[in-house]
Parts: sequence; C-alpha cells; structure tokens
Amino acid sequence: MNTEHTIIKMYFNNKPFVLFDVGAHSFSFGREICQLHPLATAYGFEADVTTFESHKNYNADKAALHYYNNAISDVDGTCVFYPSVQFIYEDSVKQHRDSGSLCTPIVDENGIGLNAHKGLQFDVNGIEVRTVRIDTFCKLNNITHIDYMHIDVQGAEDKVIKGLGDIRPSFIFAETNCFGNSVYQTTTTVNDFNNLMNQLGYYVIDSDNSDTLYAHNDFDIKQALKSF
Repeated sequence: MNTEHTIIKMYFNNKPFVLFDVGAHSFSFGREICQLHPLATAYGFEADVTTFESHKNYNADKAALHYYNNAISDVDGTCVFYPSVQFIYEDSVKQHRDSGSLCTPIVDENGIGLNAHKGLQFDVNGIEVRTVRIDTFCKLNNITHIDYMHIDVQGAEDKVIKGLGDIRPSFIFAETNCFGNSVYQTTTTVNDFNNLMNQLGYYVIDSDNSDTLYAHNDFDIKQALKSF
C-alpha cells in the first residue's frame, strides 16, 4: 500500500520516529524504512523461529533495527503458533514460511489449507512461542510512544491491538484480508476490527481488498493526503 510510505514521508521525514513491525518475517519493511529514513528506530517481531534465525544476523549490525523472536498478542506468556511450511502446486513444492499464525489454520487431513489457499501446507501440531503484549514490551524497554505500527499476523491482528493497553500509535497498518476467509479460525471480522479500532480512537485513511491503514483521531489528514 503506497499510502504507508506517503504517510511516513509526510509526518516523519528527517525526524526521529519509532516503528513497530509486527509479524515482521524477514524484517524487510523495517529495514526499508530505516534506509529511507535514517532517524527511524524499528522494532520487529517474528514468531516463526525458523524465519527469525534465517534473518537475525542480517539485522544485528544495524543499530536502529531491533529484531525479536516473539509473538505479539494480548497476553504475556506462551501460545501455540502454527507455521506455514510449504506451498504445493501440481508437481511443484516450494518452501513457504510467510503465512504462520496464532490462529488455528483450517486444513484438510494432510495439513493443506482449504479454499483461499488450497496448496498452502501448515505444521498442524504447531510450536510453542513466547507472547508479549505491546504495552508490556514498551514498559520493559523504556519505549514511551509508537509513531507507526505495521501488523501482518494472518488473522490475529485483533490480539495485537488488544495488547496495546493505553498506548496509541499515531498510525496503524493492518492486513485485514485474513478475517473470515476460511483459512484461519480468526477471532474477528473486518467490521468487528474496524469497530475495535474506532473504539480506540482510530479512523480509516485507506483500504483495499487486502489491507487497511488507520490514523488516530489526533491526526486529521484526509485533506492533506489529497494535496501531498
């Protein structure tokens, strides 16, 4: 979503700001933002230990990049995480670690995802991962605010939001196409998620079939976007 980069450039160009990348995978978004905006500090969270181990060293030498093998949720403790493993299409099998979730995947007897992603295979037994709330993490790391939060956690976005406590990031991007698409046993719908965001003081800036970008009510930016 191009609006993400527009918002970051509009409000945070040449200014220090704090980015949280939740469901960071390879942490490519955080790395890209820090390259474009040298005053940014990015915190990335990836629950899949295989993915994390594959990319942690790449990020370790960048002072502004902080990469953690944690799942962000609404509780501090542990939870079962269901990694995606591979994608099967006809005679082709490719590794696919992009679609793991705290939400139970809806699969057939072979662990293959149905409907929207018929060839997507999961580890149906799951793995135990550490979970932490956003407000807990911020308290432990003396982080007083979050300027921008990017969430891509395959249907568990509401769990991340419920772990904010009193913290209100200025802008929140969320992947919302996994709500009710019959791949994960999600705990919310798009309407419910929008209502939750509205209750916390957010409104929709931009949305498409996959993603939604929210701004806090402190930022009246709709007109500004048209002229940027």
